[in-house]
Amino acid sequence: MEHLIVFINAYLACKHDNKLGVIASHYNESKFIYPTNESIDVGPRPANAYQQFWQVDNSLVNSLKQLALNDTINDKKYGYSMISSSLSLALCCNYF
Repeated sequence: MEHLIVFINAYLACKHDNKLGVIASHYNESKFIYPTNESIDVGPRPANAYQQFWQVDNSLVNSLKQLALNDTINDKKYGYSMISSSLSLALCCNYF
């Protein structure tokens, strides 16, 4: 996860206008984890943290935690891959 966050931060640092969307593909659902419509209160940001990096980092970590905590299927061997659903979400993305 940390390597992915470093890559995302490097992409955002390359150009000020760069936009980003992250889609999680779980065994029973596929959804945007960044940007998210839900407001997540994580407290005040540290003084030495770049705001855009801090928002992305906290949003990704909290969204992945929520995805793992909302895991409702007990028998995961019958879950299906949602990669095609993730690709469809990416193709239909209109956040930018």
